[in-house]
This record gives sequence, structure tokens and C-alpha cells, in this order.
Amino acid sequence: AHAAAAKQKTKFLDTFLKPVWEIISKGKIDLLELFSGSQRMSAAASAAGNRVGQPIDLRTGFDLGLPEGQSKTWEIIESQEPECVWMAIVCTPWTSAQNANDPAQVAAARQKAMPMIRFCLEVAEYQMSKGRYFVIENPASSQLWTIKELRALLSEAGVSSDTAHLCMHGLQDPESLKYYNKSLRLAHNFPLGVLDPIFLKCDHSHAHDVVQGRYRNGLPKTLYTQVYPLRFCRCFSKLLSHFLFSLRSKSPESLYSSEDFEADYLDNGQDRKSTRLNSSHTVISYA
Repeated sequence: AHAAAAKQKTKFLDTFLKPVWEIISKGKIDLLELFSGSQRMSAAASAAGNRVGQPIDLRTGFDLGLPEGQSKTWEIIESQEPECVWMAIVCTPWTSAQNANDPAQVAAARQKAMPMIRFCLEVAEYQMSKGRYFVIENPASSQLWTIKELRALLSEAGVSSDTAHLCMHGLQDPESLKYYNKSLRLAHNFPLGVLDPIFLKCDHSHAHDVVQGRYRNGLPKTLYTQVYPLRFCRCFSKLLSHFLFSLRSKSPESLYSSEDFEADYLDNGQDRKSTRLNSSHTVISYA
């Protein structure tokens, strides 16, 4: 059953892969995405003009729970010096759904995940030591935010966090077209204000659907919501592009403003329905 579920997830995530985008394998890069899944963030960053490295994920041959996978990733980080490392740490052991499971099993799963989490925290510290940037992402309700190691990172000077409501970035049920009430918390060390446009909060102008059950094609809804909305990826990618340009040109006027964001995204109705299910209930991406 586990193997079948893993195969289903891989097939589903493959539907979101952008056909052509350039992976920079040598030289400095602007973004390195860890736990890349659908690779949508990497693809969007490349489309925004950023130099993007090899997406790091089990599906691309990197098991970040093992020393070998971590070592290969360190080689990329040390040699290609990414300006930003985006880390979407696996949240499964830390979700509220775990409350229904045997506490001993939950504790064992969380303990098993700790080497991977410590690796990510080491990457964050390394990025800061080099004057570069990181983002750690997890659901706002994730228990991961309560562990002492992550709380210690959040207490460091220059590190902050905020929450983005993905309904405002276009995350919606592809069948009912109602928006999903899902929130992501991002911890990062970008200067205050740089990422503000991504931290949209629900304006309660729309109905929400519940992330539970399955679609008509049998896919679990929780799997679908693991893929970032396209507009969310475009927003971060453009924020990163503008921020790096401002650093290199030493021109603070080139920073991406909230007004720019509203013009580019909130008024762009095409992005609000970036995915749907076709007549055979297969996910189609308009990335």
C-alpha cells in the first residue's frame, strides 16, 4: 500500500513539471530548492530570471534523511553558493492529523525525522554565516515550529517569520473551485519588508473548501495541496529577483513593492485558476 501511494504521488507531481527550464549545474546560483516535490518554485524562479540549481528531492536522487544525500547537497551549497536556499521540510510527522495516531508511533516518526531537520537548520546557519539567505517553510499549524531547535533559530538576530494564506494566492479545489483554507509559515533572514508582499491574509471575500477526502479520480486532496499555487511561486520568485538586483545594483528603489505585487498578481484573473481537472479528472497545469 505504501509503495502504491508513493507511485501515485510521483505520477501526480510529475504533472506539474514545467517542460523546459534551465538548471544551472556550475557556477553561482540564486536559488536552491530543498524538498522540491513538483519543482514548481524552481521553475518559477528560473522563469523570473533567477539562476536556479538542481532541485533537491528524493525524486532527483537526494535523500536528505541520510548522510549521503546531505553530503551531496552540501557539495552544491558550498560550490555554487546559492543566494537563497528554500527548504520545505517534510511536515507529515508534525501535522495535526498525527493527533489521531498512537503517541509512541508519532514520537518515533518525529525522532526519525530529526537528522533531516538538524541538517536544514545547519544549512540556515551556514547561509547566515556567509551573508546569504534561507527560507524554511511548513504549515502554520505544524508542530515543527514548537521544537526547541527551530525556536532557537527563530530567536536569532535577523531571523523572522510570518504567515501566508494560500487562498489569497489562488489555492482552490479544482472541482468545486472553492478556495482552500491553508496557511504556510515562512521563517527567513531576509531584511524586514522584503518578503512582505507574499504574506497575504485571507480577506474573507470567498468560500473555503475543506482539505479532506478524495477527488473523483481517487487522488487525496491533501496531495493536491502539497503543490504550491503558481501565483505564490511567481510572487516569491519575483521578490527574490528584485531583491538580488537591488543588492547587485545597490539601488533600494528596485525592491519589489506591495503595489507592484497587487498590479502583477491580485488583478491577474488568469492566475487565480492556474489548475483544473479535465474531463478524465487528470490534473493539468498551466504553469
